[in-house]
Amino acid sequence: MSKKRICVCFFGVIGRSIRFTYKSILKNLIEPLKKDNRIDVYVFNLDVGTKLVDNYSINAMHYRIIKADYCEHYNQYVLDKELQVYYRKGICRFSRCYSLPRIRNALRQMYSEYRVGMFLEKHINDYDSAIVCGPDYYLLQEIKIKDVEDSMNNDSSVYTTVVNDGKGYTNGFYIGSLNPMIKILKRYEILTELLPTNKDYEFLLKKTFEIHNISRKITNMTFVKVRNNELIARQGIMARQSFTDLIKRIKQNLYAFTELQAQPHPNAQPESLQSLHQPAWVVDQIRRNAEHDATAAKELISEATEIQILYQRKRAHALHRRKQKRMREQAQRARAATLSTANQINKQPPSEAIRQAQMVAQRKRANAANRRKLKRMREAERAKAQLAKARLLIAQRKAAAADPQHMT
Repeated sequence: MSKKRICVCFFGVIGRSIRFTYKSILKNLIEPLKKDNRIDVYVFNLDVGTKLVDNYSINAMHYRIIKADYCEHYNQYVLDKELQVYYRKGICRFSRCYSLPRIRNALRQMYSEYRVGMFLEKHINDYDSAIVCGPDYYLLQEIKIKDVEDSMNNDSSVYTTVVNDGKGYTNGFYIGSLNPMIKILKRYEILTELLPTNKDYEFLLKKTFEIHNISRKITNMTFVKVRNNELIARQGIMARQSFTDLIKRIKQNLYAFTELQAQPHPNAQPESLQSLHQPAWVVDQIRRNAEHDATAAKELISEATEIQILYQRKRAHALHRRKQKRMREQAQRARAATLSTANQINKQPPSEAIRQAQMVAQRKRANAANRRKLKRMREAERAKAQLAKARLLIAQRKAAAADPQHMT
């Protein structure tokens, strides 16, 4: 009897904690499956570059801890820019307890699972079953082989755990044949049907099961999540008191597995084709947004240049007026000094006519100063109004580009 072929898949930021969890994955997942089956291992690694995860840096080579047959990579910075399509659409909303970083991480995880689904879709005739597991899952018991065997002959159900169901189904660990598994993993393609919601990330998984009419079966696998800083996250049923002693033993025996495997078979697309790993409408909208942003930036630069030229002209006129004023004042002071010298020579006090002339000149200077001050205030207000009008025009154009009627 020929052995069944099974694909074991890992997704996400592989280097986050695979050094702590791989030993449990080998013992409880890969090695039990190898006894009676042919196993291929696929890895999708979301590369965070130099960004910190859990306040610690990540060794970029730790994805090679997993002995993989196929490996793909994607740059998280590129993905975050592509996800702006969904933010502009205004659908990225979960329950109130979801902060913006948590929403961003949820979308990143959904995209990572989507890439696993794309790989399985390409190899749909090569495997009898697939098992998907998060790389930061510390597995606490051996996989139930009976559930794997049952999934091979069932195209209408997928196995998940009940570790952290929330308001839906626990995500990140699945057992199933490829047809229903691909539909579950590629829920990123129907994100506009799943969001917005006032519930949690687990609810989106449950809703996907319902949309595709796939039944959920439960496997007995349990796990805890290990973070990059060696902290253990206890979620759902794992937060119960009955698991406390077990968690303490795991912490005491946490072992950093750092042996790197040979470079896996590359299955990645060239950098220039990366954005093609998005649904077609997202790729199209990314291109439209880029074109619109470039046009808006040119318009903004043009209007800002015009405003700058206007300011320069006003400053030049103001400098010219101040220069003329100084010249007039110097002439007046020279005339007054001449008269004062003449009076001193004649030892006679200034005449009443001179005093009146000086008072009139002083009042004229004060009135001229007030007029210049009022004029400068009016010019500043007009300039501010022009700048606000330019910004409003640009904002209206961006809003028009983001209107759902323009989406494809």
